[in-house]
Amino acid sequence: MLTMDLLEFRIRVQAVNSVGPGPFSSILKISTKPLPPQPPKLELVSSAHFWMKLKWSTETSLKNIEYIVQMINPYQDEFQVAYRGTLPTCKVTRLAENTVYQFRICGLNAAGQGPFSEMYRFSTLKAPPPPVKGRML
Repeated sequence: MLTMDLLEFRIRVQAVNSVGPGPFSSILKISTKPLPPQPPKLELVSSAHFWMKLKWSTETSLKNIEYIVQMINPYQDEFQVAYRGTLPTCKVTRLAENTVYQFRICGLNAAGQGPFSEMYRFSTLKAPPPPVKGRML
């Protein structure tokens, strides 16, 4: 056994027919793929009235991991993909001001998609007031 996620097997093959058994093949070592990763913790780095920047921690030992960040569309009450890629950050744009959005994240590897995280709730800011228009005297 390599790790808790990987299993190693040694196999050999022998053909058998009406004449009898043939010789065994040489031993072949194979292992299973690593399990899909557990979801990382999602954090809000910064936000404005129409965007949010999110980040998550990644295990440096994990290779070839892709992440999917999903957001619940507050107007249709369904999940939509906000980000899919290998970077540990994303910027979600075209958001409404002073609105709470719900996000979840999962990781993918060669073995498949891992479980989604718990729901995270982050809010955009209120838009700044428009500039004051003064009258020149």
